[in-house]
Amino acid sequence: MTCYEILQIIVDIFFGATSLFVAIVSIIIAIKALKQSNQMLEEEARPYIVVYGFVANFGAPRYTIAIKNFGKSAAIIEEFTPSIDLKQIAVDKEEKRTPFGNIVGTLMAPNFSIVRDVDWKGNPNIINFNVKYSFCGKKYEENFSIKYDIELNDPHGKDKSLDPMKNISYTLQEHVKRNI
Repeated sequence: MTCYEILQIIVDIFFGATSLFVAIVSIIIAIKALKQSNQMLEEEARPYIVVYGFVANFGAPRYTIAIKNFGKSAAIIEEFTPSIDLKQIAVDKEEKRTPFGNIVGTLMAPNFSIVRDVDWKGNPNIINFNVKYSFCGKKYEENFSIKYDIELNDPHGKDKSLDPMKNISYTLQEHVKRNI
């Protein structure tokens, strides 16, 4: 074998190894990009179940707890665990109905919310909620804390009135306030 042939073999091996290395790196980059793209699509399309509280005022303030799906896909509530027994803050204690007592198994469509008025006077001041839900076989878990006195200094006070026109006015004001 001549020196030229040996050099040609070395160059061919070098360029072949380089091509193989570039091809492997390209495949790895493509796989990582596809995984990241898939994760971004999932994050964009997944459900986001949120538990929050607010004061609704239709003439007389009332504390309200809501569960809403802010995501773009439906979710099934698998578990709903508050840090207290919600019977103690139920509005209709004599009927023995618990707020969100039968929410497990509920399908929450996008932008769907379940709202319950509660008779919560701030004891305890914070209620924690653990919510587990699923979508297309994927399971999600969220934890929320609702603080009672967060809205006590709401500057949008209204007079308590039995006048139906004032109550309609209060309701419309509350609707505008919540949807701005």
